[in-house]
Amino acid sequence: MSPRATRAYVVILVAALWWLRAQLVTEIGVPVRQAWALGLPCGMLLDLAMALLVVGTAISVGAVRPRLAHPGAVALSIILLVLTTANVAYFGYFDARLEPWVIATHLRDLIAIRGSVGSLLSTPALFASVIAVPLVLLFFLTIQSLRHRATVPVMSARRGAAFVAAAVVLVLCATALKYRVVEGSSIVAEQVFVIWIEGALGLRPLQGTARRHIEQTLEAAASANPSAPGQVLATLRDWNPETEPVPALDVSASRPLVRTREVTAARTQALRRRLGLPVDGPVHVIVLFLESVRAFEMEHPALWPHIFPRTRAVLAQHALRFPTAYSSAWGSAQTVEAQFETLCSLLPDFRGPAVYIAHPDLRVKSLAEVARDDGYHTVWISGAPEELLNKRAFESRHGTENFFGVEYLREIPFTATRRWCGYPDGPMLQQAVQICERVAQDGKPVFANILTLSTHHPVSEIPEGPVPAALRAAAANWPAQKDYVGYLSRLRYLDESLEGFFRALFDGPLGDRALVVLLGDHGQRYTPHLPIAQHQIVELIARVPFAIVTKHLPAPGIIPEAVHQIDVAPTVADIAGFHANVPWLGRNIFDGPGSPWVLAHDEQLHFRFGDHACYTLQGNDAPQCYRIDAETDPMLHAELSRVRANPDEVRYFQWVAIAAHKAIELNHIMPTDAGPLTQALGGRR
Repeated sequence: MSPRATRAYVVILVAALWWLRAQLVTEIGVPVRQAWALGLPCGMLLDLAMALLVVGTAISVGAVRPRLAHPGAVALSIILLVLTTANVAYFGYFDARLEPWVIATHLRDLIAIRGSVGSLLSTPALFASVIAVPLVLLFFLTIQSLRHRATVPVMSARRGAAFVAAAVVLVLCATALKYRVVEGSSIVAEQVFVIWIEGALGLRPLQGTARRHIEQTLEAAASANPSAPGQVLATLRDWNPETEPVPALDVSASRPLVRTREVTAARTQALRRRLGLPVDGPVHVIVLFLESVRAFEMEHPALWPHIFPRTRAVLAQHALRFPTAYSSAWGSAQTVEAQFETLCSLLPDFRGPAVYIAHPDLRVKSLAEVARDDGYHTVWISGAPEELLNKRAFESRHGTENFFGVEYLREIPFTATRRWCGYPDGPMLQQAVQICERVAQDGKPVFANILTLSTHHPVSEIPEGPVPAALRAAAANWPAQKDYVGYLSRLRYLDESLEGFFRALFDGPLGDRALVVLLGDHGQRYTPHLPIAQHQIVELIARVPFAIVTKHLPAPGIIPEAVHQIDVAPTVADIAGFHANVPWLGRNIFDGPGSPWVLAHDEQLHFRFGDHACYTLQGNDAPQCYRIDAETDPMLHAELSRVRANPDEVRYFQWVAIAAHKAIELNHIMPTDAGPLTQALGGRR
């Protein structure tokens, strides 16, 4: 490889990698000065190091096999650019780093989400790095192959080793500088390959001594007593933050996670009277998940009148609305993580693949299974494929008997002006009402798990969801992302679809006895046109709409206390009158404030309970805490009052996050003799 070719490779790679880094800064949504403080120079040095490493490796290979020098350089360059681009795209969508296990777990899903992949790559920086630059390199390779080849390499193996050594020195220096300049974790100061190595060696800030000590302590306790992680989770279930301090963690204490949930007839009747449901007999239960719908557009006073006027009108007449509801699902496969925590009343696996995908035989008791055991028909309905993200495999093992996905719905024609992601929400929701009515014709009640889909990425504008002209013009301006207008358009379409769903349900034979739990599955990171602080980005990810809807609700209103998705199953069970032995963590939201919220992802820890919330923001290695006054919503307010973080609280929620992962990994949430599910599975782990 000649010196001229070497310089060309280095320049092309560095330019492409720095362009990707600029895109990463844009995705984070911080000005250049703040990005500089977050370690941008360190990231740029790491990009230079990666370019030197590729070129040095190609030179070394060429010294032995001259014909492989340029093909090797091009192949390594494409691998570097593709994975770096994937990391940027993944962060832009999930607000998390791309991890190797994500690639291994979800590579097979790329075909199903090809629309989302194509939309992400339409960003100029990403398109150039994945398509244009590799084409330039391949053209360069073709030109080189047509030229006369010298029998002896122009540059020696010693020169290649020098390039590699320089890359290693740069990596070490940039990484050391990062840890001195940046207080905590910052993706703009990293390079995807280096961060994978740091993760494998346990060098990341939140994978340091304190976290490793918690993991080692819990692993030692679990080796002697596999129920130990579940006992840690049980402290969260039993803790009353209003009257008790943060629980003391004693892994040797006996606190079973599985317990018998019983509700008296008087309590069920009281709840039904409050909701306008018949006090005797079964009620039909519909858990309606809204795909990728966050609370921001449902609650912001400048947005909801234009985006959700119909839904808010229905809720104002028929619902108890919980405007402060949280989800702990984030990262890859967050929809099924949200469904897991909602239906099984457990925290998701914060440190690995989704439970639906990696642990379909997990011994848990879902709300669907409890309903089935109580004599209900159990159905799953969505415009998505039944097998996507292993949904059918998990839910069929946990109580769901009948599935109606796009495989069923595609045979039913609908009118639309463009292609959809799966089957569109409007006709899907109408079919859902008809399916429930048909299934209930034998007199048995119905438990339905319904998932919308039209708000799933990619969220292009559609004629069925027109955005008002003034709002559209505002939402197309910085700092709004390119997808935001499309997201608003899809929400507008969903708004109309939901109005039609409730009208059809309430006018039909199931309406008088129907209990609908309406909730978003998870939030979204789409940046709006309104000013957003860093803590609000976390709220956009975690906050979801949540309402309990009935036809004859006597006193609609708002319940302001913070609640959690894990509170859905216990609340529904008490209303329906279900009795079961369950490992549920949640609590009935009519008995007081909901469960504390905790979210751990990508080295970051966030939690909220009582009068304060704590977030680990970009560039921090520990949560920053803020006081939440009675009239203050951290999702809508950029300015919050800082308070000192309590180390006991931080440590406790670290324990809870690690215990959630370990309990799932060990498959010891419920003992092997826990019931019919376990017997059917043969006690497998």
